[in-house]
Amino acid sequence: MAVALAVINKDNSPLYLRTVADPLDAELSHKLMYMLHTSLDVVEEKINSPVPGKNDARDLCLGVLYSLDEYKLYGYVTNTKVKMVIVVELSAAVQFRDNDLRNWFGRLHNAYSELVCNPFYVAGEHITSKKFESVVNDIMRK
Repeated sequence: MAVALAVINKDNSPLYLRTVADPLDAELSHKLMYMLHTSLDVVEEKINSPVPGKNDARDLCLGVLYSLDEYKLYGYVTNTKVKMVIVVELSAAVQFRDNDLRNWFGRLHNAYSELVCNPFYVAGEHITSKKFESVVNDIMRK
């Protein structure tokens, strides 16, 4: 199960942050936010130094960024350098395949694209769209 999700713009400012942590559980919330924040260094490293022989130009999914005792972090970057990070519980990470991950990121990317195409959305502002939120809710439930 996904426990945290973030959409970060090209300047590393958060556009959308979501965790499943109880608002009263500040320690877990801070831990998840810290993991999302530190994952940006790994994303930047993967973007700026592609692995030779791998076709990174077309593959937007970065795969596993890193894993901890209880969580695995997965990354995705759009052509416009918007970064998407999903934190998955390690017990749940065993239960889903790479295809599921690509599906999640594909749906998230489509929802973001639809949001940006909305003439009432101001680029760079925090995401408050109910349609985007429903896609995130669906991803977080799986």
